[in-house]
Amino acid sequence: MSNIASSYTGTYNSNVYQGYPDWYCGNQPCAQPPSFLPAQNFLNITGIFQAYSLYAPSNSEVKLETTFYYWLPTAITGSNECYSNVTTHWFDLEIFFAKVYNGVEASIGTSYKGCGSPTTLTWRLVEQTGYPGGSFQTTDWYIDGAFTQAMSAYGYGQGTVHNLSAVEVGVEAYGTSILSATWSDIGITNTIVMSGGAGCSPLRDTVC
Repeated sequence: MSNIASSYTGTYNSNVYQGYPDWYCGNQPCAQPPSFLPAQNFLNITGIFQAYSLYAPSNSEVKLETTFYYWLPTAITGSNECYSNVTTHWFDLEIFFAKVYNGVEASIGTSYKGCGSPTTLTWRLVEQTGYPGGSFQTTDWYIDGAFTQAMSAYGYGQGTVHNLSAVEVGVEAYGTSILSATWSDIGITNTIVMSGGAGCSPLRDTVC
C-alpha cells in the first residue's frame, strides 16, 4: 500500500481500515459495534518513508501510524490532552512509526494521552522515528503489552476486558504539501513469527 500526496494543502488522511472504528456510526458516541475482530497479540510492519515537505512548518503534523480501536464492555473514565472526565467504552491505541509535529520529530519511546474526542480515550506511542528515504520496521511487537501500559496510565489494571473492534494502517497529516510512504508488509497475528509476518503477497499498491 502506498500513500502519496503532491502539491496538497489540506488535511490529508490515507488509511486502510478493517472492522468498526469508534466513528463507524457517523455520529459519536457510537454504540457497541455489531461484531469484533479476532484478538491479536503481535504486530509486524515493514515500510519505507519516502518523502514529506511542509508548507506550514509551524502549524503542521505528519504521522505514519497503526491504530487499534477497542470496545470495552465496562466503561472507563479518564482525562486526556483536550477533555476532562471522559467516561467511555471506546479506547484507541495509536502506534507511530514517524511523528513530526511543527517540524520536530518525536523521540522513540514517547508515550502520552492523546487528544482523541469527547467520547474516546486515546494512548499514543512513538515506536520509531522515520526519516524521508529511510525504512521503518517492527517484528513481533506485543500489542497487548502496549494496551496494558495504556490502561495503567489511566489508572486501570492489567485485567481490563477489551474487544478489538478495528485496525487502521496509514498516514495522517496537515500543513504538508508532499507526503509519500509505502507499507510493504503488514501482519497482525496471535503467534510469534520471527519472519516478520505474512504481510501482503503480492504487494498491494494503491495510490490515495
